[in-house]
Amino acid sequence: MSLPSSSRFLCCALLLPMLAVGTPVSAHVVAPTSSDSTDARARSHFARGVALFEDGDFESALFEFDSAYELSSNAHLLYNIAVSQYELHRYAASALAYRRYLAELERELAPDRVAQVNERLRTLELRVGTLIVDSTPSGAVVSIAGEVAGVTPVEITVDLGETAITLDKEGFESTETTARVAGGERTSVNVELDPVADEPVAASPVPSPRVAATPANDGLSDTDDRSDRRLEVGTWVAFGVGVAAGIGAGVTGSLAIGANNDLDNARARETTREELNDLGDKRDTLALTTDVFIGVAAAAAITSVALGATLLVRRKRNRDSRVAFDPRTGSVRF
Repeated sequence: MSLPSSSRFLCCALLLPMLAVGTPVSAHVVAPTSSDSTDARARSHFARGVALFEDGDFESALFEFDSAYELSSNAHLLYNIAVSQYELHRYAASALAYRRYLAELERELAPDRVAQVNERLRTLELRVGTLIVDSTPSGAVVSIAGEVAGVTPVEITVDLGETAITLDKEGFESTETTARVAGGERTSVNVELDPVADEPVAASPVPSPRVAATPANDGLSDTDDRSDRRLEVGTWVAFGVGVAAGIGAGVTGSLAIGANNDLDNARARETTREELNDLGDKRDTLALTTDVFIGVAAAAAITSVALGATLLVRRKRNRDSRVAFDPRTGSVRF
């Protein structure tokens, strides 16, 4: 619902006589003593706001009216702010300004002006909704579209549609949510706040080996301990491979000897060349497999011995370099 041109002029012209007089209306405004005074700047902002409003530039007019209000704290400007917000379709902000206008000036206003504002508020009731925001725990600061609107639990008049809500409370994670608000309805939102996760505790510096050794690793660093474990595992793996290869060599060797005996027996009796070739191929294959197993067993044995020797040397070196602090004597012992 837009104000007719005459009403627009009325809302803006209402303050012209008031700001034109030398005596300030608000107790917070001092009579101007020079063109640079606060009151003079408030008048200038107001005059520009009126001109911009008449030109249909409601956004700029609102800025000028807000600036004048910040300087003068003159409650009459709340009417102009409310009408500008209404023209910008910011109905929740318009309703808030109208209510503040009545709350501060109702005793000074003419009955017809009070009735006019109340009629406008009844119209706005269908263009705004009430958002009831609560949190667990309560006491969270609620922001709507980046503007602080109160502390939970709180009732907020908002424009229709989807509203972005942010809740902030010390010791809890900032939480964002949304709510859909319909005209003339009350919508409740209750948000469970999550405590801020504990900050990771910084690791204490590793003590110098010359001062103390930790009993948990017997003076070894985590890196040394992991290296020793890998060496130990590698030693046993190599040993296991060697044993398995040795067993395989024994089995295939026995089979190769049997195949060679079968070939000799076949040569001693009447047989065909094809049978002799098959027996010979079988013997050669088993012999070659045996050689491979023997090679693997030998390599695994050498690897196992080498890793085992390295592990023993490392452990001996680490044991020799261990130190501990003796609290009874206040000295370091090796």
